[in-house]
Parts: sequence; structure tokens; C-alpha cells
Amino acid sequence: MAKRGICSRRSGETLIKEGRVSVNGQTVHQMGFQVNPDQDVVEVDGRKVPSEEKPIAIAFHKPRGVISTCRTSQEKGLAVTDYIDLPYRLYPAGRLDCDSSGLMILTNNGSLALRITHPRYHKEKEYIVQLKSPLSHRALAKLQKGIDLSDGPICPKRIWILPDSMVGIIITEGRKRIVRRMFEVIGNQVVNLHRVRIGEVKIGDLTSGAWRYLSDVELESFQIDRNP
Repeated sequence: MAKRGICSRRSGETLIKEGRVSVNGQTVHQMGFQVNPDQDVVEVDGRKVPSEEKPIAIAFHKPRGVISTCRTSQEKGLAVTDYIDLPYRLYPAGRLDCDSSGLMILTNNGSLALRITHPRYHKEKEYIVQLKSPLSHRALAKLQKGIDLSDGPICPKRIWILPDSMVGIIITEGRKRIVRRMFEVIGNQVVNLHRVRIGEVKIGDLTSGAWRYLSDVELESFQIDRNP
């Protein structure tokens, strides 16, 4: 039931104790009762539990210093999934450097993850970047034309200068540390990198460490239906 998005594991135990869960028409009272989701009919309060896992997608504001993985270790510290108390197996659709912050999308929907991460879909990722030194107009022009990196050329879709040594940049690629490496090539250094948008999903007023479900409109922008 937890894997299908009906309730948490603890709440599931309460439902069983209260006699509200049945398997193939028979009320279940035993904890840990085994079922075959492809054959058995599980109901809660007379309503059938779906045989497939409920598609879930959330927007998460990753704090700086948190790793973009599903597990933690003593060496690496906190991971993004440590902030999300949901009974689903979610994984990041794309990553964000440990020393960067901002918007991430986590999901159990493989089609959504593919549409966010695969280059052929050209999904925009927008960042606000704090640089060590102000970006000159000459350097800006160079970046706008595209530059060569060790793993191939990169040309941002848009880049613009902001006050206080900051720039805004939009790219459609997701290569490792690609934004930081772009500025290294022109002799500058990224002090802080913050992602504010992925496709049509914006971080908005989501506070650091907080998350929210993607809306139907946001899912539709990736051509994903919340209830396929």
C-alpha cells in the first residue's frame, strides 16, 4: 500500500489493525501478509489499490552541500531524499552539484525523467550564477558564440549580465559541471550556482530544503499525464 501511494507504512499497519484492508474479498488482520500485486485484489475501505505504482513527481529546493543521490553515507553527508518523507521510491531526474543549490525534480516516472534529462528533448535549465569577477561584455560575446570544452562544444541558449558580478544563463544540456567549466575556460570562477527553472517548472518561493508536488499543468508541459 505504501509503494502504491495509499498511505505510509505506519498508517498501513493501522488500517490493517482496524480491519479496513482486504485481499481477494477477505479481511486481513496479519501484519506482513504477502500478496501478488499481479494477481491479488487488495482493497482499502472497499476501494481497490492500483496494481501499478502511483506516478509521483516533486519539485525540491536542494540546499548547498547536499548530494543529488538517493542514499547517504558518513563520507558524503545528507542526500536529497533525506528531506522528503514520502512512501515512494523517488530518484532525481538529473543532478545538481553538491556545492550548488536550487531546483531539482524527483520522480518514480521513467518517462518524465527521460524527458528532463535526455538531450533530444532540449529542456531548458535556467541558472543564476555568482562569479568571482564581473563578466565583461567581451567575455559575454564569446560565451554567446559558443566555446569548446574537453567533452565537446557548448553554446548557451541565452546568457545575460546581472548586477553584483552575477549572470543569468539558460542551457539545454546536462553534462557534468558544465556551467562551472564554461566560465573556467574564459578565466572566471563560479562562486555560487543556483538553478531556478527546469522546463516550465520554476522554483518560485520554495524555500531551501522544501518540496512540493508538480502541478498537472507542469506535468503536461513534459507531455506526462498524472493519471495515465
